[in-house]
Amino acid sequence: MRTSLFTEFKESTALARTDTALTGQLLRHYKTAALLPPRRGLCRSTCVALAWNIQQARVVFRQDPSLIRGVISAAPCANALAAWGDREQHWIVVTQGLMTELRDAAEMHAARLPAAFPAAFATAPGRQLLAATPLQGFDTMLGALLYFGAMSFVASHELGHHLAGHDAYFRAPAHHARWEVPHALERQADAIGVGAALLSVSKLLRRFFTATALLPSEREEQQTLIAIVFTAGVLTMAARLVPAAFDFNAAQSPNAYRMLKIAATLMRPLRSLMLLDDAGRKWIRLKCLEIVLGPPLPAQDAFHLRGMQQALHAPAFHAYMTQLDAGFRLFKDKLSESP
Repeated sequence: MRTSLFTEFKESTALARTDTALTGQLLRHYKTAALLPPRRGLCRSTCVALAWNIQQARVVFRQDPSLIRGVISAAPCANALAAWGDREQHWIVVTQGLMTELRDAAEMHAARLPAAFPAAFATAPGRQLLAATPLQGFDTMLGALLYFGAMSFVASHELGHHLAGHDAYFRAPAHHARWEVPHALERQADAIGVGAALLSVSKLLRRFFTATALLPSEREEQQTLIAIVFTAGVLTMAARLVPAAFDFNAAQSPNAYRMLKIAATLMRPLRSLMLLDDAGRKWIRLKCLEIVLGPPLPAQDAFHLRGMQQALHAPAFHAYMTQLDAGFRLFKDKLSESP
């Protein structure tokens, strides 16, 4: 019988406090080893999101599934961490600062979604989402669902580091001199995280919607809302990587390129929502980008459809990705086997 989400999280927190390897990494990265219990409010909702995603990931974890655990650090910085502990434990750590920052962003973006997608939220499932009672720590259910999408990407990204065997990099400091390696590993974890996050969001929303025999038009309405919540949620987290203002015609930071790659990667898992066509998926991505990044400046339409297509096909962007691929190939054989 599957352990309840709250029970599992309490067990994980208790176990984490006795894990000396994890404690050392928490002190090194966050200057505190303090962990938060799943009390009321945002912390309780976050423990549900973490535990839910971990339980989904255990399907593909070939070692002992119970080795994957999640905890919440009391650190005020906005960050998440994949950590390797005692007894081969695989930890996912989310900080209190990240919880608060993502909650505020999710509520702000959720307030703009109905105006961006009026037809979707005028449907029966759309009205159901807008009228639902919020979860603990949130003002609206739509804000809570966007937060779940963002936290699903965070958790699945960190799980991606574990599933892809990236511990070899963190335990081989001699290879840290190659700048391409950490960026390439983040790119690989992003790709895993995006796909796994859609599975989690889809399963959650399908439980939320009325489970009856549906007409094709009703299934399309539900798939549209799943695509909106998933895309806006992932991009809510990804937008944290991007500077407040930047121009894709100029040289870009690795984080700006990473945001572009995440946006491009969204399209592959969205194709599993087969009642939506490519034009519809791209439109959802475009509108969600405009929501999470704000309206573009008059002279800087980098995230309009044309501007984004140009950025994705820009020689500088492809040259950067080529460098990442080359650096990763040199290091790939040093990675431990996936669990």
